[in-house]
Amino acid sequence: MPLPTTRVVTGHYVNPATGASCTGRVVLAPYPGVWTDETGDQVLTGGTTVALVSGAFSVTLVTTDAAGVEPATGRLWILDERIDGRPYRRRAFELDAGVSSIDITDLVIAGPAAAGYTRGPEGPQGETGPQPPLGAAGAGPTVALRSDDPTTTNARTPTAHAASHASGGTDPVTVAPAQVSGLTDALALASTQGWADRPQDQGLLAWTYDPNMAGHVTAQSNGGVAGRITLVRIILREAITWSNIWIGLAGLDAAAVLSNCYLGVYDSAGNRVGVTADISSSLMTGATAKALPLVTPFSAAAGTYFIAMLLNGTWATNSLTFKSSGAGISVNAGLSAPNLRYSNMLSGQASLPASLTLSSQSTSIINTGWASQWYGVS
Repeated sequence: MPLPTTRVVTGHYVNPATGASCTGRVVLAPYPGVWTDETGDQVLTGGTTVALVSGAFSVTLVTTDAAGVEPATGRLWILDERIDGRPYRRRAFELDAGVSSIDITDLVIAGPAAAGYTRGPEGPQGETGPQPPLGAAGAGPTVALRSDDPTTTNARTPTAHAASHASGGTDPVTVAPAQVSGLTDALALASTQGWADRPQDQGLLAWTYDPNMAGHVTAQSNGGVAGRITLVRIILREAITWSNIWIGLAGLDAAAVLSNCYLGVYDSAGNRVGVTADISSSLMTGATAKALPLVTPFSAAAGTYFIAMLLNGTWATNSLTFKSSGAGISVNAGLSAPNLRYSNMLSGQASLPASLTLSSQSTSIINTGWASQWYGVS
């Protein structure tokens, strides 16, 4: 939904002694805190924090005279200047419609009634020792707060904190583990891995399991492998940018003739979200751990994904092998399609489909240890 009439507001903060640009941020919020855009059928609330870049900021704001917005009068923008190393300052201003941007120095700062306060002139520096009563001669500056200060007025009666909420009280305030984002997973990881190596310790973002557990190899024979898709589930605990799939190429078959071999990534709904180019040539050289890039890296949210392998070609020596866990049929204990940890599906495929029906996952080859390949992510 488009916003009502807007205008760009700019500002620039510099050190008056050196001319250097200041660092910090400005915070802008509407007053009162909620505006109603009756024309656009939307409620306008909240504000924005803008970091200074080379001492300057630029932000687009709804004007305080935009038509069709309630309250019809009295709308302001509150500007909090939070400049590093300088005292905090707050100002209020009106923002009329205009065809061009306007600098904060050119805005008419709202008068005392709108800004919510008045301030007298600065008095002389006080001396150490007893001070004169507030308001007496020499007492220094005075600040008279107004009852209609948009930044301080609150009609609510303050509620005292209940002592019983303290630790040891009759109803102490507590936080359940489930209320802390990621805590359950982090504790589970710590309890199972302790000080064990993690993907980040080896420059990776995630893996299907610690490569130290990949003590077996899956030997490839031509029969039943070509054109078949195997899937290995991987769970991401945090969002990442997924660029490469790592494999452990354990052995080569110099006599193999490979083509249309791919790795891919599918989300939990079975949609293909990443795929490599044909990796056939990569499977003919360098029996080692290697990163195979996706054609297009993608932003992967935390969640469940499946890494797919598709092989095509001819070989007969069983020398084409991948590092794996050698896990057997028990690896899927407690799981069922479409959430199997290791599975296979389809046959006769020359490329990885745009989507898979994960409810059709099969465990027909899991007894052989096939499909328990180690995969890493970077």
